[in-house]
Amino acid sequence: MAQDICSSPGHGDLPAPSLFLNTNATLGAVQEGEQVLFRCQIFPKSPATQIFFCKDGVQVHSLKAQKGKGSYYMLFTVMSGSVGTFTCGYRYKDNSNRVRNSALSAPTNLRVTGAAVMAQDICSSPGHGDLPAPSLFLNTNATLGAVQEGEQVLFRCQIFPKSPATQIVFCKDGVQVHSLKAQKGKGSYYMLFTVMSGSVGTFTCGYRYKDNSNRVRNSALSAPTNLRVTGSGSSS
Repeated sequence: MAQDICSSPGHGDLPAPSLFLNTNATLGAVQEGEQVLFRCQIFPKSPATQIFFCKDGVQVHSLKAQKGKGSYYMLFTVMSGSVGTFTCGYRYKDNSNRVRNSALSAPTNLRVTGAAVMAQDICSSPGHGDLPAPSLFLNTNATLGAVQEGEQVLFRCQIFPKSPATQIVFCKDGVQVHSLKAQKGKGSYYMLFTVMSGSVGTFTCGYRYKDNSNRVRNSALSAPTNLRVTGSGSSS
């Protein structure tokens, strides 16, 4: 755990990285349900073994560092509670388990400008949708649904490209965990998910159609995909 990096930013003696926010949200003003991409930039020759993303002094994401790599990313879905200050840092751990932390990056603030259509009822009431269900797939590296803590898995929600969808929703155990605005003619939508100790569960996806008169129709949910954590690891 690198909680001390996030909560004690002044304790690092290695140079701080830089944190950038994707250009669609350069002012840090985003809508609920939107995705933003954070990039943590370190000097490629930095002695880093692990990268950390922090929100309001708490770790929210980590990645194993790769030799010679300078850019590391966090795909973040904005929820109503996502307002806050984001930073990133890195840790160096040598073969003797001696640890050094970096200083944290300069902070980047994120604020939510408005609420998107909530789709909680899709996740918690899967039988209420009258549109055809999509299909949910898990990346081939985790086809059996057995992954290590700290590993990233990619879910793909596949809809018929001509489906009348305006929003795609990913669910875990009946609760919405991710959503995307649908694009006309697009069939594949993705969720990059970092596995934590509490990530064991059942995942589904669905979509919502909202017309110009604000009339809403939901799809049935996809067949469920189960995810189980096999152990702790530092894989990215």
